[in-house]
Amino acid sequence: MAAKKRMHFRGGLGFPLPIAGGTLRFDPARLPDHYANNERGRGGWYPLGANQTWHNGIHLHAAGGGGTVHAVADGTIVAARLTEDWDEKLHPFGSNCFVLLRHELSLIDDPAQRRSWDTDTWSSVRDVTFYSLYMHLDPRIDKLDEVPWLASYRPFLRDGLRYEGQVWRVKKPARAPIPLHAEPKPVDGEIERRPAVTGSTRAGALVELLGDPVEAQLGAEHHVYRHVKVIEPGKARAQWADGWIRVDGDRIEQTDAERIIRDLQNGGVVHVGCTVEAGECVGHAGPIAAEGTGDAESGRGVHAEIFSAENLVTSPAANGWTVCEDTSADDVICEDRALLGQIQAADPDFFTRLKALWDRIFGQTLSVARREYESRLSAEDKAKLRRIITRNTSFWAIDWKAMAKRSENEGWCASFALPDDVLDAATRYSWWRELPGGAKGMLPKSSLLFHYHPLELLRYLSERVPRAPVFFLERKEGGKPVRYVVSKPDHLDPAVQDTVSVYEPRFPDEQPVEPDEWILEKRKNYPFAAGDRQVPKKGGGTEPGWAGLGYTGKPDLYTGLVGRADANPALASAVADCASAMLPDGDAAAKGALVRDLRNVWAAIWHSEGGLDAFNSYDNGHLSVGALQQIAGPVSAGGSFKTQGELGAAMHAVKTSGPEGARLFERYFGRYGLDTGSKNTPAGTAAATRTLAFDVAPPSPGGPAEVTTLADLARARWFVWSWCVVRALRDPLFIRLFYAYGFTRVRIIRALKETLGGEPVTLGKLLETQLAQALMLDWHINSPTNAIKGWTKGLNLAAKIDWAEFGAEQEYERIDAIVKGRRAPGAMTDGPRRSAYIVLCARGLAYPGKGQPFQRATWDAWASTHDAFLKKIGYPGGAAQLLWEANHEAKQPFPTPAPALANDDLKQWTAVLKHTYDFLEHARS
Repeated sequence: MAAKKRMHFRGGLGFPLPIAGGTLRFDPARLPDHYANNERGRGGWYPLGANQTWHNGIHLHAAGGGGTVHAVADGTIVAARLTEDWDEKLHPFGSNCFVLLRHELSLIDDPAQRRSWDTDTWSSVRDVTFYSLYMHLDPRIDKLDEVPWLASYRPFLRDGLRYEGQVWRVKKPARAPIPLHAEPKPVDGEIERRPAVTGSTRAGALVELLGDPVEAQLGAEHHVYRHVKVIEPGKARAQWADGWIRVDGDRIEQTDAERIIRDLQNGGVVHVGCTVEAGECVGHAGPIAAEGTGDAESGRGVHAEIFSAENLVTSPAANGWTVCEDTSADDVICEDRALLGQIQAADPDFFTRLKALWDRIFGQTLSVARREYESRLSAEDKAKLRRIITRNTSFWAIDWKAMAKRSENEGWCASFALPDDVLDAATRYSWWRELPGGAKGMLPKSSLLFHYHPLELLRYLSERVPRAPVFFLERKEGGKPVRYVVSKPDHLDPAVQDTVSVYEPRFPDEQPVEPDEWILEKRKNYPFAAGDRQVPKKGGGTEPGWAGLGYTGKPDLYTGLVGRADANPALASAVADCASAMLPDGDAAAKGALVRDLRNVWAAIWHSEGGLDAFNSYDNGHLSVGALQQIAGPVSAGGSFKTQGELGAAMHAVKTSGPEGARLFERYFGRYGLDTGSKNTPAGTAAATRTLAFDVAPPSPGGPAEVTTLADLARARWFVWSWCVVRALRDPLFIRLFYAYGFTRVRIIRALKETLGGEPVTLGKLLETQLAQALMLDWHINSPTNAIKGWTKGLNLAAKIDWAEFGAEQEYERIDAIVKGRRAPGAMTDGPRRSAYIVLCARGLAYPGKGQPFQRATWDAWASTHDAFLKKIGYPGGAAQLLWEANHEAKQPFPTPAPALANDDLKQWTAVLKHTYDFLEHARS
């Protein structure tokens, strides 16, 4: 098993303040707008202030006096001050309200490695810790309702928290209410459906936990529920909302709510400790003074700053960065000559231009400084200035009056003539000096720190964080959850049913298709002679086989096609498109009849072929997609393989269906490095096939490499392609295009031809029932060669068919032959069980005569008076045999004598269908 990587992989990065209508997600293309906002604004430039002090961040200015401030990465709130008691006379440089976040990330120092989906190539991974500060936030209480983390505590600020037990916080940001459910009651660890919704709460709600968690499997999803009471201000405990909330996926966290509320009430610096996600609102842009003016109402914005104890940038000079160190303690006066000397050593020409600029602007008015900055610094010089890393004592840890009194700072004091009241005011912003103990424990021990231009550092980080999506396993080590990044089945232990989760950061201004963190499914094994590893087998021991992921999918084909008229409009459109392709010149009535026929035939195989958006990467097809089970490329028991598969042809059909298809293909596959190849085989008696092509580090100079070897084909098992498939098959338009192509496979089935008595006869003419065509379709999907041979087996090829005499009994004989043919050893995997599923799910079992509407048979007809019907179509044991084969493996033959069908047996045997469509709907319809 290849090595897994333990990482802080949560690498979503965002802008602290959206500028010029831009999005929250960090995008290097949007940096010029943010640079201009800072550098052409009212001061607040990096790295020096007009009074020759370090200015370790930048000011971003809010258009129109508004604007929300957002976390630049996932992190934990170390400290905050948000108080209405802000007084502009005491705080002339702007609001002293702030939020401070601590972030942990893993970086891949070689950006080229970061592009690879193969985590085994990530050879230089390191963990980093850094902090982001958002200063001058809006102190107005009416703005604070919109801040998710503060919404947890604000309702209690007036009267306090009247609860003394352990308090938990619903932490996932969500715009919709979070449901409270009835008690989940799993049977053997599984539930048939989500518990009923009994109420709701909100993200940020404080809750009391009751009792132990309940875990349950719902199809492919693993759910964990906790019984909670929602703590509500102004209400007695007996009046609190009560229910079960889903908590898996890191949805809740413990909080020291009583202390946080008390400290917020006191208006000081508060240690918070709760988590936020990249892009989450942490406050609003507030009063910010143009530097040197002392006018706190000159504009609104935020001072954004990023710092760390250790330099985050490896080999700074080689990467175009310059480190300037000022190690004087308790002092933020820039020793500009020493600083310039360090720049001169790295870049003499830049030093000359920078020295001339600073000689002109120190002590000048803001308008002079801005004019000099714009006229004397080229775009290249500004870029170099942004790539200066300063190591100096934090601006926020200084006693300004004490600093001014030092003898070595007399010249500075004389130059800028700062009175005591200004120095006192500056000290009121020194939050570091007010930190409570818990917050101090989360910060570096020393306030001598590395500082960065925050936008430029975000660019650096964005080139080195693991690219989303990231796939991971969660373990508990020492009682704490630990996450390991994985990318392919080699990273999974065959002896453990690993659950692979997916992380892709979502931002509040985007429409999420999926939650931030969701599960593909547990690892599964497929025993196969040519498999690439030993996998566990039932009863102990191992055998050759494949390992990979699976996803059962939802909704199922039955629900999407015939369960409800509005269940899946995209699927209904796909059927109509397919009918038009099969009958391009047909009239409306003919197309309508074909649509009904197609829907029923495909719905009959819904349980055999899985869910609408199902996939698996553990069988010998390497990647098998959707209810059509189109595969990347099969491998034979002898180890040979086909470079072409039906999946490539289906993908190519979507890609070439027009501009919208091309856009969808690029969105869900092309951008991640999956493409279709040039080698292909058109449809004949089997479906069309085409090669796939994989780019393991897109965009590579050579582009995707076409599958030519088994090692190439093995890449189809990588988790990223499974993730791409699941996302694509949840897009209604992609569903329509993908399934409109796939549904035409019925045309291949109906066109299969054999000469009978000298007459060419197609399967569609010989076998008209939807049941027969569904059995053949399922057989053809799984084993085209056997299906092509099997549909005429048992016929007298020399005998001419008397069509006038060919009716129900003759068709039943052919269905009998097909069912028995599917049971034959090697005909298809688990043929008897799959046949039983189709018989149970078909809608046209009763045969009223050729050309007449088919009626649905009822379960009573199968189990009693029409038991003889099942005996005619391959079930000599009647209904009992049908249920037996639906619930037992092929190697367990139907017993003799036949078991009695007691009610309890019926309930037990029909349990196989409990998570999908209960076939007893036939009786209730």
